[in-house]
Amino acid sequence: MKTMMTLAAALAASTATAQITSEDDATFGVDSITRDAGQQLDFLDLTLSTNRSFNDVSTQFGSGGEFEGWRHATMIEVGTLATNWGFSPAIPQVNAPMSFPGDPGTLDGLVALLGQTATGNNSSLQTYTASIGVTGTDQVGVLQLTVQLRDFDDPGVGDLVGVSNIPDAGRSPASGHYLVRAVPAPSSAVLLGVAGLAATRRRR
Repeated sequence: MKTMMTLAAALAASTATAQITSEDDATFGVDSITRDAGQQLDFLDLTLSTNRSFNDVSTQFGSGGEFEGWRHATMIEVGTLATNWGFSPAIPQVNAPMSFPGDPGTLDGLVALLGQTATGNNSSLQTYTASIGVTGTDQVGVLQLTVQLRDFDDPGVGDLVGVSNIPDAGRSPASGHYLVRAVPAPSSAVLLGVAGLAATRRRR
């Protein structure tokens, strides 16, 4: 289902989305990764880390940890992901206001790709689905920044990139964690296969 939604959204969106794909992971399963080729980063689905605190998740990055090899994304990396999807401008700054205005562009499909963590409505009762996640950028003391990507269901309503914060020990069932890793290098077996194919073509 997620893959079908990704394909449909990609066809309808700008060519910028071609660099953002859904990938499988040996540990977390099918379609658990959103790959941003522009940043050479893999984003783990937010739904795999909901209702957990920054203090909890950040202890799981080391050898043998649940999120070994991952780290918290920065707010800028999340904003750049949205920009690479075609939603522009969408790069929040640390000292900027807590939220950013709606944009004529769309986050349609990206929320489904990253994992929907919440639904809601604004003051005008316009409904949205959202991908909300903690980043690794401290705002003030023991407060961690969270970034919200809000995809409004109502036609003609600009989507929203919002920023809020949560205590290091705080957790919410409506918020996961933006976790990233560098895109893994191709395995030696894959490289050998490509080399063999190239050699076969040259002999022809």
